[in-house]
Amino acid sequence: MSITDETTLEPAADALRTAIANGHGGGKVAGSGLEATASPGAVAAGFKFGTNGPHSSRTMMIEDLRGLLERTPPEASLADFRRVIVDENLLNKKTESTRRETLRRLRELYALDVETMVFRVLQTYWRQDPAGRPLLALLVALARDPLLRISAAVILNSRPGSEIPVSLFDDALARAMPGHFGPKIQAATARHIASSWEQSGHLTGRLRKTRLAVRPTPWAVTLALFLGYLAGERGEYLVSSQWLLLLDVRPGEAGEHISAAHRLGLLNFFRSGSVVQITFPAWLKATGE
Repeated sequence: MSITDETTLEPAADALRTAIANGHGGGKVAGSGLEATASPGAVAAGFKFGTNGPHSSRTMMIEDLRGLLERTPPEASLADFRRVIVDENLLNKKTESTRRETLRRLRELYALDVETMVFRVLQTYWRQDPAGRPLLALLVALARDPLLRISAAVILNSRPGSEIPVSLFDDALARAMPGHFGPKIQAATARHIASSWEQSGHLTGRLRKTRLAVRPTPWAVTLALFLGYLAGERGEYLVSSQWLLLLDVRPGEAGEHISAAHRLGLLNFFRSGSVVQITFPAWLKATGE
């Protein structure tokens, strides 16, 4: 199936189309390291907001997600995922309670529901872009977990080769939500967050973690732009989006990456002088933009 087959991919919820077409009202979440607007469009697409998230007790669970998506068909539904995880123990968990908890956490992180836009894009791109899977998973987890979004400030403020102590993630949580967590839970959350950035390829090292440069694929670039779009960014703001910066795509390099995605039919890109238009017809053809 082609990603530009709009007839197959288009059935986004009417609420999502209407909310995005009518603008991106709402307020930014205070203290978030990665800016996202709590607009009706973002919420309908699958963004989560608030002061809690699955990283208080889990990482982004890339291996569980990999095992699930690589061993289920493209048309798998939430009911299918529930059956293979809980009833058939596809992910090889020791107890039924662990299987149910795995399902719950994966749903929190990725939705696992084709009716949720961010998961539908993830599920499609996952099969087309094996090399980009860690970044694809990270981007959706960022959209779904406010705690992980807070931690993005640490990565955005770092350079490849620099040391990233886990304490920096602890500090970011403390600044964004002072007193929200007890010390032990906050420290555990910081460790989970650091592990997720390691799973995505941004960090390496056991005791001392070092920042690595990631290599984004056109699919990861498209997903980052799409999430920025859903979060309220348009035009030139998308080209310099924090979502792209997290993929180590600097504004001066963005045009080349976006053009590569455009040539593959992943998005539409038009630039003339200071006018920039980036749209996603495979996913949002009815927004009127």
